[in-house]
Amino acid sequence: MNRYHLKLTIFSYSYFLSVIKNNNIEIFSLKQVDNDVYFSCSYKEYIKLKKIYPSIIVLNKTGIYKLINNLIINYSLIIGIIISMFFYGFLNTRIMDIEIQGNNINANKIIDEELVMRGISNYKKIPSTSKLKTFSKEILDNNNQLFSLFSIYKKGNHIFVQYQLRPEELNYINIKGNIYSKYDAIIDEIKIERGNILVKRNQFVRKDQLLVDENYYYKDNPIYIGTQGIIYGIVYQKVDYSYQNLDVDSFIDIVNTIRNEIAKDFSLDEKIIKETIIFHDEENKKLVIHYTLKRILNKY
Repeated sequence: MNRYHLKLTIFSYSYFLSVIKNNNIEIFSLKQVDNDVYFSCSYKEYIKLKKIYPSIIVLNKTGIYKLINNLIINYSLIIGIIISMFFYGFLNTRIMDIEIQGNNINANKIIDEELVMRGISNYKKIPSTSKLKTFSKEILDNNNQLFSLFSIYKKGNHIFVQYQLRPEELNYINIKGNIYSKYDAIIDEIKIERGNILVKRNQFVRKDQLLVDENYYYKDNPIYIGTQGIIYGIVYQKVDYSYQNLDVDSFIDIVNTIRNEIAKDFSLDEKIIKETIIFHDEENKKLVIHYTLKRILNKY
C-alpha cells in the first residue's frame, strides 16, 4: 500500500483528533511523543492534512510513491548508467588497436592496405573469427609470392597480424645477425628495416645487451629473418686530462686534441652533442670534461 509517514507538532491532542474526525481523514499507526504526533496515511489524506497543517513533515514514503520519488531523484544516475552500458557495449565491439608483428617496412605497408580494404582499422567493428580466417587466406593468396605464412587473429578488442616472408624475398647480401650494443647508452633512434626489435627509444641499455634479434618467434618457434638497419644511442664519456700550461690558446688546443681523440673512429652521422668541464684542479693541473655523444650502437 502507498503511504506517507508523517510528523506534526500540535498543541492539543484532543483538538487534533477532532480535526481528523470532522474532516473524515483516515490515518494509521498514530503515536504521540510530547507535542509531536506520528502517523501514516494515503496521499489523498495527506493533501487534506497539508491544507489544514501546512507545517506537517513527511518523514518517509512507501509503495509506488517512494519508487517514483527515487526514480526522479536518481534520474541523472540512471541515465548515466544507461549511457555507460551503451558505450561499454559499443566499445567492446570496436577495434582499439592493430599490431602487425613484423618489421619489414614494405610488407607492413602492403598489410596495412589489405586490412583497410577489408574494413579492419581502429574503431571499426571487430570481425568474427571466421571472417578473420577468410581475410587471412585472401591476403595470403593475393601475396603468395611475398608471404609463406599469414595469420590474423583477435584478443579482446585487439587485432594481431603475424606473417613470414618467403626465403627468396630476403636480401641475404645485406642481412646480418643479432645486433648487440657496443656501449652503455640511451636509445636515441631506431632505423631497423628487418629484425625482431627488443628495445624502445629512450630506453637505457648496457654494453653487449641484445637490441635486435635475428629470429622472429611464431608460437615460440624461432624463424630466421636476419637483421638490417642501424640503432643510434646517446653515450656519455668522461675524459681526465693533465696539462702543463693553461691559457686561452693552450686551452683551445687541449679541447681540440680531446675532441679529435674521441671522434677519430666516428662515422659521418656520429657526433659530439655536448661537452662540459665538470672539474678543474689548477693546483694539480687537471681537467675533467664530460662528453655527450651520438653513436651507432650496432655490434654483431
